Amino acid sequence: MLLGYKTPITDSATGITWSATVDTSVAYLKDGRPGGLCQLTTSGTSTLTASFAHNPITVRCAALINISLDVGTTITATLKQTTTGYSVGATTADVVLTASGDKCVFFTWGGVTDVDGIQFSIPDEGQFTLGEIWVSDALTDCIRSSWAVGTSGIARDVSISGALYVSPSVARRTVSAEYAPRDYDVDFAKYQQAVVDLSNNPRVLIAFDDATQSAVEQTGMYARAISVGNLTGDSNGRYFALSLTAEEMPGRAV
Repeated sequence: MLLGYKTPITDSATGITWSATVDTSVAYLKDGRPGGLCQLTTSGTSTLTASFAHNPITVRCAALINISLDVGTTITATLKQTTTGYSVGATTADVVLTASGDKCVFFTWGGVTDVDGIQFSIPDEGQFTLGEIWVSDALTDCIRSSWAVGTSGIARDVSISGALYVSPSVARRTVSAEYAPRDYDVDFAKYQQAVVDLSNNPRVLIAFDDATQSAVEQTGMYARAISVGNLTGDSNGRYFALSLTAEEMPGRAV
């Protein structure tokens, strides 16, 4: 299981461009709200590009969240390193329907360093909407995870006076993951920084790099960390563990 964190997409300095017609501002693609939709129109195969040259990163996962294109539509993602154009790590993935009802596209890599841009090539499909884009590094060494699906936060759909809000709560999934045992001499600095990064920006992407397509549909999600544990060491000081819990942010929940 990949746990993507600290995406540069939401940084104010990251630029997002669309090669065809923008019907609604691309700013919606980086506001962290998958229910806030950007509307775009294709003209032939069109490209959606995010440039974060001020802050190159290692990339292990990317996603298009809450996209309206038909399930099965194939999209290509290509990375740009600091010394190249958009020509690195081209990979394709299909639009899938997740267990919560959102349509998304998930991309994974083994780890491409010094990336300062990503470009998505989208086929000529006319007009469509998209909630959020994502690209990031990831924690990759989850040894166990548990899942739950429910109507978390349903009380938030009713005001103090009892009035119903217009948008009802939708079922959202939660995942609890444990990363252990990690070698102190190898991984501690990375995990320590990851805890800080998650505290500053709790948004995460959960994707699988070695699962069947059906598993990706059922388990991939855009979420927020709601509990991040401490780094805990074993008695001999050689290994440590990290546990966390994340709750899905469905695109239908504006």
